Amino acid sequence: MAAERSEGHDETKTHQPYNTTLPEALTPAFDRYLQTIRPLLMAAPLQPGTKPQPVGTNVWVNTGGAPYGASGLQKLLERHTKDRFGHVINAHLFRDCVASTMANEAPQHIRYAAYLLGHKSLQVTEQPYIAANQQGPVTAHATLLKELRSRGRAPDGGEPGRGSQ
Repeated sequence: MAAERSEGHDETKTHQPYNTTLPEALTPAFDRYLQTIRPLLMAAPLQPGTKPQPVGTNVWVNTGGAPYGASGLQKLLERHTKDRFGHVINAHLFRDCVASTMANEAPQHIRYAAYLLGHKSLQVTEQPYIAANQQGPVTAHATLLKELRSRGRAPDGGEPGRGSQ
């Protein structure tokens, strides 16, 4: 069963609270983190030279319960994706994948990408994320040309080898 989750405002790019439903496949791991790992981190002594900070509602904490900042989360993400996939995947690339996947696989729902990324308008999503993705139109054009050629029609609508009249 999918579970409702909320992230604190200090942990999102837009600094706004973010409520979502986790996919069922992620719920056990997230529950394990919240119920087992996070309490252990909160109870652990601070590393030498680290100043205590209030945890508040932050989900992601390090030893001593100090909340992770953006650079700390980025380093964790880079380390774990490199270990898992053999190369670094940073937070911006994950965001780009959300918008690009939605645009390519379910364009009728592209407005959801704007919501998922915390954008106030669809234009913000379209400009840097979707506009840069040329693969869909290029692939569609190549497929169309292949289909036309297989039917014996030249790309300009004329006969093969004759060009337009």
